[in-house]
Amino acid sequence: MDLGPLRDSRDFRLLFASGAITMFGTFLTLVALPLQMKQLTDSYVAVGLVSAAEFVPMVLCGLWGGAIADALDRRKIILYTEAGLCLTTVALTVNALLPSPQIWVLYVVGALSAGLGSLQRPSLEALLPRV
Repeated sequence: MDLGPLRDSRDFRLLFASGAITMFGTFLTLVALPLQMKQLTDSYVAVGLVSAAEFVPMVLCGLWGGAIADALDRRKIILYTEAGLCLTTVALTVNALLPSPQIWVLYVVGALSAGLGSLQRPSLEALLPRV
């Protein structure tokens, strides 16, 4: 594996590190959301509905994400979607810490998180070769 870009380019190191942090947070959300739904409802149907709620925004935002990445500044798209993803993580954390966590929050925030991730992905992938 060629580690030259990591040694030679500060911008590439920053982009690589931020991508790793984003990936970790996304994977954590992908695991924690269904797990919390299962613990709250004890229903596999509810867990499946979380995936269904995430699917629609993922498809819609994924279709438009490439066009938006071509039309607007990719760096700003990444920054704004990253801030949105951070807010969704905070919302899920606050909801989990409540004495009685709300199930609807898991559906809404999960859908928002999936949509933001789908909007971010084309910009992130297009920015990598430029750096």
